[in-house]
Amino acid sequence: MDELEEIKSKINIVDFISEYLTLKKAGRNFKALCPFHTEKIPSFMVSPERQIWHCFGCGEGGDIFTFLMKIEGLDFKEALRILAQRAGVKLKPTAYKSSSKKERIYQMNKLATVFYQKILLETKTGHPVLEYLKGREIHRSTIEEFLLGYAPPKENLLVNLLIKKGFTRTEIITGGLGIVRQGKLIDLFRHRIIFPIRNLHGEVVGFTGRALSEDQMPKYLNTPQTLIFNKSEVLYDLSLAKEEIREKGFVILVEGQMDVLSVYQNGNKNVICSSGTALTERQIDLIKRFASCVVLAFDRDTAGEKAAKRSIDLLIGKGLEVQLIIIPCGKDPDECIRQDSYKWEEAVKKPIPIMDFYFQTAFDKINKAKEELTVRDKKLISQELLPEIKKIPDKIEQAVYVQRLADWLNIEEKVVADALNKLPGVFQSKTKEALTQDLLPPREDLIEEVFLGLTIRYYDKLKSFLLRINLKTDDFVNPETKKIYENFQTFTTFNEKFNLEKFVQILAPQLKEKLDLCLMAVDHYFEHLADKEVVKEALNLAKRIKKDRLAREKKELETVIHKTEKDKNKKKLKELMERFKTIIEEEKKIINL
Repeated sequence: MDELEEIKSKINIVDFISEYLTLKKAGRNFKALCPFHTEKIPSFMVSPERQIWHCFGCGEGGDIFTFLMKIEGLDFKEALRILAQRAGVKLKPTAYKSSSKKERIYQMNKLATVFYQKILLETKTGHPVLEYLKGREIHRSTIEEFLLGYAPPKENLLVNLLIKKGFTRTEIITGGLGIVRQGKLIDLFRHRIIFPIRNLHGEVVGFTGRALSEDQMPKYLNTPQTLIFNKSEVLYDLSLAKEEIREKGFVILVEGQMDVLSVYQNGNKNVICSSGTALTERQIDLIKRFASCVVLAFDRDTAGEKAAKRSIDLLIGKGLEVQLIIIPCGKDPDECIRQDSYKWEEAVKKPIPIMDFYFQTAFDKINKAKEELTVRDKKLISQELLPEIKKIPDKIEQAVYVQRLADWLNIEEKVVADALNKLPGVFQSKTKEALTQDLLPPREDLIEEVFLGLTIRYYDKLKSFLLRINLKTDDFVNPETKKIYENFQTFTTFNEKFNLEKFVQILAPQLKEKLDLCLMAVDHYFEHLADKEVVKEALNLAKRIKKDRLAREKKELETVIHKTEKDKNKKKLKELMERFKTIIEEEKKIINL
């Protein structure tokens, strides 16, 4: 067994992809919304039996290596290194060269993390900072779990260590750990608490350095963008929190790293933050892999409210449920927990749906009983709430809040609905007809795959049908499905009983992979197919394949007829017209099948 096969044998593809997507059982397989294109109906399939994945919407597919490469934007060697480490497989020196630029940054970050933590926990220089963290009620176990460290004030301690370990000046600068000042290479982080930022696999990709003195600017300093770090694409603590998030079904989103430490330490381990940057679409896509609900706990100040509003609009736009924790004391979660952890816990248990919060806020501003509202009051409330309702992509949820607003304002629901419809659209939702189209195979070769999978899966039920429909290999457009069907016809001619395992043995490796997709396609499109519907669906697909073949012939024939008319070759034209009539007749027969 080679290294790739050994890795694949030790990592279950369903367990692995479940770390990124919410998979649901679908017959023999598992199904999810595809992370590689926008869709509302799941078309992303994972086969535990074949250890492969495939999206029948965008056509992407492969094994654990291709999935990791695509979803993380990695090259093959990076994916190989990560998966080998996960599987406990030792790679041969030739399999992965550790001298790649990205790998060198990972190595530097690893050394830097150990260096910073050692300074914090084991030196006199770090002792005051350790005491400061203890004063903030951050336990040593939390410090160790989050790999917290301290960058001392001296200019070049880390730089000198890295050079001693064989890293070049250029590597240290491009890796984001050193900067040049007056021609001298010095440490980027100095006299700061260090928060290592890890990717989903737990590898340190960058750092945030928090200032320890009031005059030190900026208060938070992040690693600059490198080959492995982009602060708009990572979320602090997601590597530690992801399992708890998946288990609880929601994530608590806070503003800063200290908030994360306090909330996590207090027992709510499903907490993350965006490392000092406004929440981005890429970060929301990361969140969507693990949860459908985001509970915001942002600071109780103007900046916190603005950050929350920007985040809420993006989250709602991505189809996530949004709730709000009203911080009962202190200015942020960290301060609240230190003042009264019981009040924080109670607030976490009772988050407010964001639209409920908007409604309450809008009416609180007017500060009148419902029956005392004037026409102007109702207009102001509507102007504040209708744009928020419009942002909700789900039409049913929209209708619920339209009804509520009408009740609260004592106005006819139709009037509120009309006012909502006049607002410019924010999100475009598909029509019912368009959604139905998403369920149908969009490509000729995909139709062939579904038909072939259906035929092989339900051969015993389709024997007589196949004789009647008389589908030929020439009807297929894809060379692989054509070859599989040809093998299938030969196999069933010489074998009275069809045995899938024996049939697979006669196929070439490439055709076996194609057959896997054909069988997955059946599970995707006909997940709940009743036995009595098998022939009906096979007939529809066979008719489509035949009609597509005739359409191709007609198009080619029309081109030839046009040319023959120009050449004034009457004899050939007569033959062509006869063939054209034959195609028309064949099309009529197909309709009547």
